[in-house]
Amino acid sequence: MSFRSLPDCFAGQSMSSWGGGGRERELRPIRPVAWLTRSAGLRRATRVQATSDQIAAGLLELGVPRNRIVRLPNGLDTARFLERTEKDQVAARLALGLPADRVIVLYAGRFARHKGVSDLLDTWTVTSQLQDAVLVLVGSHALAVDDPIGPVEESERVILRDWTKDIRDYYRASDIFVLPSHGEGMSNALLEAMACGLAVVATRVGAAPEMIRDGIDGLLVEPRDRLGLGMALSRVVQDPGLRKRIGHATASTVRDRYAIQSVVAAIESTYLEIAGRARAVT
Repeated sequence: MSFRSLPDCFAGQSMSSWGGGGRERELRPIRPVAWLTRSAGLRRATRVQATSDQIAAGLLELGVPRNRIVRLPNGLDTARFLERTEKDQVAARLALGLPADRVIVLYAGRFARHKGVSDLLDTWTVTSQLQDAVLVLVGSHALAVDDPIGPVEESERVILRDWTKDIRDYYRASDIFVLPSHGEGMSNALLEAMACGLAVVATRVGAAPEMIRDGIDGLLVEPRDRLGLGMALSRVVQDPGLRKRIGHATASTVRDRYAIQSVVAAIESTYLEIAGRARAVT
């Protein structure tokens, strides 16, 4: 997403729209075609929005001056993604044909290797504490450039669903959201799941460490740490009280810090600053 004015340019979320933070996904896939955009766009922009500290660091490496980088997160319409109730969960499971009496762990996204889906599936298979839970994978197979994983086998404990334009019923139906990525910018799926009150387990990539206070808003693990991922998932699967506490905390965090109204206000404030500078120059 880019924001521009005639006298100046404000490039918003440029890095996150090109790829995730971190070396896994940062700029490697677009290096052959993105030189002109990076040089003429980012380096000449009056302001560049970075949705995480990791992306801000990448912009500095590209030569964007520090005083032109604005740290602003993605915003969410919290009126659409409400903290779910037990009644919501029962109704959503019935509508989606999901088990009514099992702990449900949800993954939503592309089935690409850099998304950590293989780590998740391998962990799910070998972690005995997860035997009574169900993993629901909602997504689409990745393109060749995204290094797709092999076919995903469904089983009694692994349910595969096609991507949907409205993921909210899956958030309502689930207990836990997992983001096992090797690299991200600021995950909208993570933000949405938090708003709906799910307990979350995520890898320490992109904006996740800024969104999640480990042990309060969710549990954080290192990318590719399958043992750590299994241990974190086991904690929230086996402890209903922990799931409930984390779920309430995540919903509160999103309402307080990521509501779209406050993010839009911050962007408008940056526009006004740019416009004021332009008028002063002329």
